[in-house]
Amino acid sequence: MHAGIFLALVGTPSLKSLHQISKQDGGAWNELKNCLYDHTININTVGGLSVLALAPFLTAPPPTDFAKWDSAFPYFCIGAAYAASALSIASGLCLLVFLNVMRPESIEVA
Repeated sequence: MHAGIFLALVGTPSLKSLHQISKQDGGAWNELKNCLYDHTININTVGGLSVLALAPFLTAPPPTDFAKWDSAFPYFCIGAAYAASALSIASGLCLLVFLNVMRPESIEVA
């Protein structure tokens, strides 16, 4: 299970393989970082689009009587989705900053 989590989050099957990539020449390391950049940018794009899609629901009145969202619970759900999307964007930006300063030497120290 740990290998699956590590593969999903970092892109390598284990810490040992990540250590081997950091020991190799810069090509494999740069390829891994570029892959992580692409994944993070895609997540930020989806988060940004969901924030833009949810904002009108919070600020506009319901269009018809059939689709009323002017009670408290729909606003709570829409607000929670908006907060989750905003948190996703903030986390993605912090991850991009972290990826920018991460070097092969930082893997050896960890």
